[in-house]
Amino acid sequence: MPTYRIDLAYDGTGFHGWARQDNVRTVQGYFETALFHRTGEIKTAVAGRTDAGVHAAGQVVSFTVDEPLDVETLQRSLSRQLAPEIAVFAVSEVPDDFHARFDSRGKRYLYLTATTRFRPPMGRAHMHWVSDPLDLGAMRRAAAAMVLYKSSNLSSSTVARATRTSRSPSAITAIPCASSRCFRKASESSPFNFKHIK
Repeated sequence: MPTYRIDLAYDGTGFHGWARQDNVRTVQGYFETALFHRTGEIKTAVAGRTDAGVHAAGQVVSFTVDEPLDVETLQRSLSRQLAPEIAVFAVSEVPDDFHARFDSRGKRYLYLTATTRFRPPMGRAHMHWVSDPLDLGAMRRAAAAMVLYKSSNLSSSTVARATRTSRSPSAITAIPCASSRCFRKASESSPFNFKHIK
């Protein structure tokens, strides 16, 4: 029974998150409906579910089917059927034990903040806006304190109880964009239980 990995990205503005829900528009609902036409009904796994309005630049999905699939044909088929906000970057066959959720090595989150005097009309669905200038130094100190606080509260018993999908921030930083009127806050998390990293 071959297993496949699909790498995709999506603009989450018009979706109620990743997870399928009744009577609302979700990324998983669109994705599995498109996949159904090539594979029939199957169960997919995802590296991490996103909430309503949240975007993904490097989402990973995996699934297992009874019969082999042609990856190029599958990618073209999904690209034709999916909503325009969803893009399939790659489809590949992977080892049978691959699992998008359990084999995730970590996650990166990016938050954009515009600091212009007036609210920018372009890109408003992808960034937060404040009209006052931000203190980059204070933001970096606060970010470092958040990582230190989370790390100091991870007792050995906490780590022992954590599942292999638990996450804690390993790095948070505030970075000015190419434009002096924009800040980026990047956060990266990694698993508690490192023996499960592959």
